[in-house]
Amino acid sequence: MEKIKRIFTFLTVFNKRFLKKPGFIALLLVVPCLVLALNIASKGESGMVTVALAAKDKTDALAAGIIDEIAGESSLIRFIECETPEDAVKLVEGADADAAWIFPADLAEKIDDFVENRNRRFAFVEVVVREDTVMLGLARERLYSVLYPYCSETLYANYIERNVTELETLTHAELISYYDAINAEGDDLFVFSYSDASEDASDAADMNYITAPVRGLLSLFVVMAGFAVALFYIQDEREGRFLHFARKRRFSVMTGYYFCAIFDVAAAVFVSLIFSGVFSTVAKELLLMLIYIPLCVGFCMLVSQICASSRLLGSLLPLLAVAMIVICPVFFDIGLPRVITLIFPPTYYLIALHNTKFIFYMLAYTIFLFICNFGVYRAKLRTNMA
Repeated sequence: MEKIKRIFTFLTVFNKRFLKKPGFIALLLVVPCLVLALNIASKGESGMVTVALAAKDKTDALAAGIIDEIAGESSLIRFIECETPEDAVKLVEGADADAAWIFPADLAEKIDDFVENRNRRFAFVEVVVREDTVMLGLARERLYSVLYPYCSETLYANYIERNVTELETLTHAELISYYDAINAEGDDLFVFSYSDASEDASDAADMNYITAPVRGLLSLFVVMAGFAVALFYIQDEREGRFLHFARKRRFSVMTGYYFCAIFDVAAAVFVSLIFSGVFSTVAKELLLMLIYIPLCVGFCMLVSQICASSRLLGSLLPLLAVAMIVICPVFFDIGLPRVITLIFPPTYYLIALHNTKFIFYMLAYTIFLFICNFGVYRAKLRTNMA
């Protein structure tokens, strides 16, 4: 019992030291500020590309309906509705929009001409761009998906009226009623799921692209904060603050030092996740964070022990940050071999949220890191004593 009290006292002292450091307080404040900024951005008008929409005839009900349908459903594309095609083109010319989609007058007639001829000369939507990009190509997929049902309906009606003589007594409205009775919208062609089939993926399709990387960025921040703690530790060690501890106990002291600081950062991250819009359940989030803390402790300790100097570690930090952003699935999974991505802690944390077997991988990797840490510590201790 006395030993536990002493450990708790040491951890409390370490924690108070960190909370007196302005640099550490700044680290803790970065977390809620980042989440707040992303939440504000996600509620505003935003998009990966901006498209101006206009109709040559504002009274054309079909064109107006298609414009409303296009503008009302996508969070990845920002749409601006313009009064005239000239206004839409001016937005593109002034770099206020990436593209303009302009719908002609008598749109129903233009669709019928296109269906009959299916030739570029009968294209019925004018697309104006400053330069074509991959994102604009993807945005046009949205345009195709909205226009397809109207083309399909016209093609169906024309074919029936001209080739199925048995139905020539039916009116056009009756033919269309049969077409509408078939559920062919395509919404049920795709089902979102995670690799762990027991995980609920019902919200995957509606995730906001701005707040989606929040979890990855915060998990990366915990690791980078751990490296900042490593710099604090190297400085304190150089100033002789741990000399009154026996050599054989300094590994435990180092572990406690890292643990206190990373625990504080992780606590700030956990609270921020609650308000981020990407929070799962309290039980799952708490379990993952409690496992992630020692994983980050082990990883940051090992890297700092190998570097040995604050100058070398400081020069490596930008490279490590970029490597984790690229290699770990923070923004995208670029398809690197899994053995490479599993070097860094954020990969385990991000995948384990929807694949519970990675929780065991996290535990195994944590144990491996601490074994390596102790081995490096003992080797350096023998070298210094020799």
